[in-house]
This record gives sequence, structure tokens and C-alpha cells, in this order.
Amino acid sequence: MQTFITPQAISAYIICEKQFLLIRRCGPLLHGTWQMVTGGIHEGEKAWECALREIQEETGLIPDRFYLADAVDTFYMKSIDKIVSVPNFVAFVDSPGKVRLAPKEHDAFEWLPYEQALERLVFAEQKRVLTHVYHNFVLKEPLRIFAIES
Repeated sequence: MQTFITPQAISAYIICEKQFLLIRRCGPLLHGTWQMVTGGIHEGEKAWECALREIQEETGLIPDRFYLADAVDTFYMKSIDKIVSVPNFVAFVDSPGKVRLAPKEHDAFEWLPYEQALERLVFAEQKRVLTHVYHNFVLKEPLRIFAIES
């Protein structure tokens, strides 16, 4: 018998010209920390659909190319006393355009090269996945099998 885990949230790494978009949280949860786009999955929504929605809601950007990152964050969330598994996605934008943050959630953004983005992130799983994304989506052409056509 197979056991599957239904994800409750996503993370999405946005890349433009080999730089990663990081956004700074301003709400009460994780205030002041830098992160990629994250968000909760709505009832009936697929994880990849959530990622596209959250990218647009949190940054105003629409990806030109979109991929499954082939990586899942797993971490302990103290506030709910649970282990959480979060699928990751990669979004490429051809132009950084005008980033429009969700003001109740984020108060700043920066496009950073890998090394600086890695230093900015706090959590080990975020750093691990960022490194995976850098090696498999920035330094190499992404594999077609990970492409998501919306």
C-alpha cells in the first residue's frame, strides 16, 4: 500500500538573469526574514497552481517558464507541532519588471546572485533547495521533464 502526503504549502524560487528574487516578511510570522515566494494551498488547488497564484499575488510577476524544482522542504513547525513537507517550484522571468509586493506580507525585495541569496536565507532547508535550484536550473539548462505548462 502506498502512502502519499498532501502538501499544505508551497515555495517558489523566481530567477531572472541568474539572480534570485528574495522578499522580506513584515507580518508577525517570521518577521524580518528573507525568503522566496511561499504560500498556503487552497481547497481543491494543486500545488503548482498555488505556486503560480502566490507568485502573482506576492510579486505581481508572471513566469515566462515554470518548473517543478524536484525538491521538497521538510521541517518541523513548532507553532503547530508538526513536520511539514513543502514542494518547491522554479519560475523564470525574462525581465525583472516591476515587482509589486503584497504590503501586509512583505516590505522589501532584492534580486541577488546565488552566493548573496544563500547568505540571506535563515533556514537550512531553504539553503539546501536554493543550492539544488542553482545547480540544476541556473548552471544547467532545466530538464524538460520538470517543465509545467499552465
